[in-house]
This record gives sequence, structure tokens and C-alpha cells, in this order.
Amino acid sequence: MYGFGYGLTMRSRRAGGFSPVSDLFGSGEQGYIIPWLPGTVWKDTARTVPCTAHDDLIACADDISGNGNHYIQSVQSKRFKWQTDGTYYWALPDAFDDFMSTVSSVPLSASDKLTVWAGFRKLSEAAVSVIWDTSPTTITNNGSIAFVVPTAVNSGQISFSGRGTGLGGQNTTALASAPLTLVASCVYDIAGASLATEIMPRINGAVPPLVPAGSSLGSGNFGNYTHYIGGRSGTSLFFNGRIGPLIARGGATSAALIAATEQWVNSKTGAF
Repeated sequence: MYGFGYGLTMRSRRAGGFSPVSDLFGSGEQGYIIPWLPGTVWKDTARTVPCTAHDDLIACADDISGNGNHYIQSVQSKRFKWQTDGTYYWALPDAFDDFMSTVSSVPLSASDKLTVWAGFRKLSEAAVSVIWDTSPTTITNNGSIAFVVPTAVNSGQISFSGRGTGLGGQNTTALASAPLTLVASCVYDIAGASLATEIMPRINGAVPPLVPAGSSLGSGNFGNYTHYIGGRSGTSLFFNGRIGPLIARGGATSAALIAATEQWVNSKTGAF
């Protein structure tokens, strides 16, 4: 069964002592954690009526990092479904026009480094789609990144793209065809010496075979933009799949912390 089993409250820790809230954001780091937990998803943007049942429409998904970077959707017809079997939880877009965006710009401009994690299940390879954008479009907005799933129709690839003053990406070689459950993470470092050190993706806890695309990311820091999930700026490339935990963290992240966070996301995704 595919699902997202939380079994933990936001304040509790798994064996080994890892807490995503305190370990990732305990020193004032910017970003967010969107876990889709009961009590963190709402049927109204004012966050007064919680989602409680399978297929409730999500108007707001809380950021539990303490930064208040919640995701919202004010148009009812464009809202994800919150799905659960009583143990597992995820968000399901309609792959037509559903998306969510942060309530305001996420302030990441203090650093040229960003680490992101996502648990998701791709359900189709029939159309190019964007699961996550940290600006309206990485193609033109300096200091932003995107996850494109798949990179091309029926390619089985995922693109981790980014932009400083230049646009580049790292594409996986063909993965298994949809349906496929994955935990993806990626370290972005605009100051890296080449694409190999500027964009460093991992799939299910390991570095996959990669094909570089485009140029070096150039220079500069990440920008302060509205972030989007489910489609590019809410206008195109809508994602066909289930969306699980999403984490974005500004600044440098150690290898040990990257791996621990992958395990935490996987414990709620069941990918590997």
C-alpha cells in the first residue's frame, strides 16, 4: 500500500533522536516543512475548519517549521484533495488545474545554498509536469529551483533545475515507469564550481545516474519568491501524482542531516 504514515506528533522524535523541526530549523533557518498531518490541513484559508475526512479539499497546508510559510489555495475548484486511509496522509491534485502557493514570499535571499526534500508518487508519464517551483518560473527568475517530473513524455526522468544568473539542471537517467513512489532530495549551491557541485540530487537515499543540462548556475543568492506546488505558477505543467512531505531549508546542510531527513521523509512515504 502506498501512503504516508506519520505515527509521530510534530514534537516527537524517531529512534536516534532526529526532529525535523528543531534539527533543521532550530537556529533560525528559513524555509518550511509541509507534512499534510491531521491538524495541519484546513478547509478554509483562515485555518479555522480542519480537514478531517478522505477527499476533503485543502485550502491551507501548515508549515510546521515555525516560519509561517503556509501553502494556500483560495479557489475551491483548484484545491488538492486530502486523502487518508486512517493511517496515511497525502495531497492529490487533479492534474488539470490544481495547485497551491505560499501565503507570501519565502525569504531565502540570505544564502546561495538551499536543500530540499520531497516524498511523492508519480502516477503518469503522459505529460511533462512540475511538482515544485520556488518562483513563478526557474527559466527566468534568478535564485530559484524546480522539480520537473517527468522531464519529457514517457522519459522516466526527473529534472532538478536551478538558476542563479545562469540556468542549469541535473536530469536522472530513466527511472522505473509510473506509478512509482520516490523520496527525492537535492542540495543546491549556486557558488559551486560546476553543475556537479551546484546541483546534487539524491533519489531514495542514493545518488542516481545523472545527465547534466544547461550551463553553470552562475552567481548570486536565492531569491524571495512565492513558491508553488502542483504546477508551474498555477498556470501550466500540472503534476499527476500524490504529494507527500515537502521540506525546503535555506543555508548549508550537512551530509548527516540530509540523510537523516531523507529517512524521516521516507518513514512517511514508504519509497525505500
